[in-house]
Amino acid sequence: MKVLNGGIRIVNSKLTNLSFFKNGKNQEIFEFGCQTHGFYIQNNTQLIDAKTLVSIDYQDGRSNGKCDIRLEDNMNLDAKELCDNGHLSSFLEMSVTGNLRDCGCQGGTIFTNTSSLFTNCRTIFGGLKITNASLSTDFQWLSNITVINGDVDIGFTSFQNLSFFENLEFIRVDNFEYSMKVVLDIHDNPNMTRLLIPNLKELTNTREGYRIANIQNLHSDFCLTIREIVTFLESNVCFMNLHAKYCEETGDLNEIKLCHFSGKISELGDDCVYILGDLKIGPGDKKHVAKLKKISHVFGRLIVKNSDFEDLNFLSTLEYIGLLDGMVMLISGHNIVENVGYFQLFDIKYLPNITFYGGDWGCPSDKSNVIDPNFYNSCTVLINGLKLSNSSIPSFIENLSNLKILSGAIEITDTQLRNLSFLENVELIESPTYEKMQGININIHNNQEMTRLGLKSLKTIDFYPSPTINFENLHPDFCLTLQEILLFLDSNAIFLFLHARVCDFEISEIKQKTCRFENMTSLESSCIYLFGDVLVGKGEEKQTDKLKTVNIIFGTLTIQNTDLDDLRFLGNLYKMANLNGESGRLLILSSTCNQINTNFIISESLPLIRIINNNNMKNAELPKMNGSICRGFSRAVIEDNYIFDSVKSCMKFQYHTGTNVTYNGGNCRGYTNRSAPIDCLLSMFMVIVANFSKELMRNSIMSYNFLIHSL
Repeated sequence: MKVLNGGIRIVNSKLTNLSFFKNGKNQEIFEFGCQTHGFYIQNNTQLIDAKTLVSIDYQDGRSNGKCDIRLEDNMNLDAKELCDNGHLSSFLEMSVTGNLRDCGCQGGTIFTNTSSLFTNCRTIFGGLKITNASLSTDFQWLSNITVINGDVDIGFTSFQNLSFFENLEFIRVDNFEYSMKVVLDIHDNPNMTRLLIPNLKELTNTREGYRIANIQNLHSDFCLTIREIVTFLESNVCFMNLHAKYCEETGDLNEIKLCHFSGKISELGDDCVYILGDLKIGPGDKKHVAKLKKISHVFGRLIVKNSDFEDLNFLSTLEYIGLLDGMVMLISGHNIVENVGYFQLFDIKYLPNITFYGGDWGCPSDKSNVIDPNFYNSCTVLINGLKLSNSSIPSFIENLSNLKILSGAIEITDTQLRNLSFLENVELIESPTYEKMQGININIHNNQEMTRLGLKSLKTIDFYPSPTINFENLHPDFCLTLQEILLFLDSNAIFLFLHARVCDFEISEIKQKTCRFENMTSLESSCIYLFGDVLVGKGEEKQTDKLKTVNIIFGTLTIQNTDLDDLRFLGNLYKMANLNGESGRLLILSSTCNQINTNFIISESLPLIRIINNNNMKNAELPKMNGSICRGFSRAVIEDNYIFDSVKSCMKFQYHTGTNVTYNGGNCRGYTNRSAPIDCLLSMFMVIVANFSKELMRNSIMSYNFLIHSL
């Protein structure tokens, strides 16, 4: 047998050994999937040899919990050496009791009246929990303990410290790789001012997971010594909470020189190994950094800013940074950023919550309360988005003249800002992740004085799959420049509200040939951008060649009462934008299909596209069309029988134009002889709410298109 999944129970047997677990002549050791039913070896009076247990490969899994392993009441079995060897050494909470010799004392919850059972114990298995205890002197029986195997939880006591663990050296835990379980939990002890476990050397994990501690809700004066912090750092402990401060200490620690940083490197002593305080390195410190050549630990922040260093090699001996609250590291300066890799700054073995700011790492918009506004003067990248409101406009926005990239969502609301000219040099607004961001990416609303955006240099808006934007309740004169509208079109922006008009401009200022539409007769040829409501009517069919070069129509498009067969003369049209008219209002209509009641909510905004009464038209395909934006909700009205040859072609038109199609008084179903129930089912997928985002409309289209294929 090579693999066994399930459980093993060896109870009340006359076995003297367990050698039958070895596999055949080659003595291979089998795998045992024991997480479901466990492994019990109990009350075997003649069992004297269980060495085989050390070599079994226990597959206890990560999602179903650990194996329940019990070696109990085997009166002639010496189990003392089993727990520290082979695969069994990872199971710190197994029960080993009642044998000739056990691994150690069985832990668990310890009470005042049971603590005396640990008088002669040096090792505890199964963890240790003390709760609702008053006097620490009642637990002096634990003073001989050197190793605790398992989690430690001490809470809701009146202890002032844990000095009864005076000989404790190691805490061993077995936390799985992805487990976030707290393994050392010291909490809710309101009188505790010190830890006082003087000989604690290491907190180890027999697995590959985190060592997570929690120090929470203790006395307000609770402090940790430098030595205690070093133990946690060198044990790679992560903290869920760390309600503590540094104890006051001076001098050397075990012949290791401790220096207090006063604020200037020039005043720092020589040969410091530990530094207590925020280590600040700035202009003029280059000639003094030789004093840092032996530093291994900094107990505080490391701040390097506005310096002329090209690298940080002078900190090559720095291994650990220990900070009890806030941001661990602040590094700024373009020379450093360009010449130092992210993880190659130092030979740091463990550094929790590391944060780099400045240069290509970016400057945080949400840390302005702890960072000098002048720090932002040299920033070219702003991270964590930008959120401004009337009550919280930070002063640093006036220091963003060099900003090129803004990473994250933008929300600006209830301010007196007239524009965003403080971002006038920004070229890119992007998502901080390649995944889809929830909510509105650029949300500018309820700014009654805002008349312009003022983003003169903006070239790219990059959010996956498309940016969602809201311009709502701004000044009545708020307008977008042609450059800004083109950017939104190229970005395939989806607008929730677009309370804006087109800013006035001179046609001569635009590189591409731009024309204003009055009628087909007066229209020039070779136009690229066309402003106005385009109308092609009866008798104007031969003039449609004038529209062959048009890329973008800034207005509406109407084809009515013509003899045209198709729209091939619009073969280069790929965008439309209409900022005229009112935002869409809601009309609620009712329809019944074979007694299935559905409510349709449609927009009353002016149609972006109208194709009406063109008797010869059989094809309305716009091959390059790829989206539109409107002040109201985008609609297309088509009143020509059989202009689409399938539901799919109608849906493609709707998707590529970014509109909600009204087709012969209904939806994309008016061309066919499908049965009424199917027509009604299809129509239900066409319900669009005018004040929903167009992203929802696109999702509805995709669902509808899937339904078409299914039918």
